[in-house]
Amino acid sequence: MSLWLLLLPDEFIPVLILGICIAVMLGVFRVGSALAFISSIAIIYLLSPFAENLIMGLIDSLDLWILIVLMIFFGFYIMRLVLTPILGSEAVGVFIGHAFYDFVLLPFRILGSLIRLLVLWGTSRVR
Repeated sequence: MSLWLLLLPDEFIPVLILGICIAVMLGVFRVGSALAFISSIAIIYLLSPFAENLIMGLIDSLDLWILIVLMIFFGFYIMRLVLTPILGSEAVGVFIGHAFYDFVLLPFRILGSLIRLLVLWGTSRVR
């Protein structure tokens, strides 16, 4: 099971269960795997109010810098999740690696640009 199931609206769940049942009737899925999938859907939607309170309590207790780091990693995870079916896992791995490298390098590039700007501004005032 992946994260896409949590992103579905609640109104789509009966349609998804009906589609799984039709797939079992047509022989696409086996009964055991369909029951496991349907039961995992039920568990996720029955436990979601408790998980929401637990996650919100955890977020409220974290420091801001830890929350920012977690959100950055979550953003990279969502990017990997969306791009993997489109590009393939190996290409997405290379892309995420390059994007993370550029993200880590960004503060140093900004600092270098500021220093270069200050040096150019200082040398232009001497003339």
